[in-house]
Amino acid sequence: MLAGEVAAYTKPAEPNNDPRSITDLTVDASGLHQTLHVLEGVAAEGKDWVRLRREQADNRLAELSRRTGGLLD
Repeated sequence: MLAGEVAAYTKPAEPNNDPRSITDLTVDASGLHQTLHVLEGVAAEGKDWVRLRREQADNRLAELSRRTGGLLD
């Protein structure tokens, strides 16, 4: 198939006039959803939520260390 034949089968993309899709992409790329999740958790549970998240992170790191301990020796 030649380039001209390919062009005959394709058509230009329609412009997207929905600003929500651009906003959603921007918010996703910025990490704002994760930040909002953290802020909502802190607002709802306060210090207990922060402590729980810290414990979960520590547990994940301990598990990773346990599983990879022999790899670097």
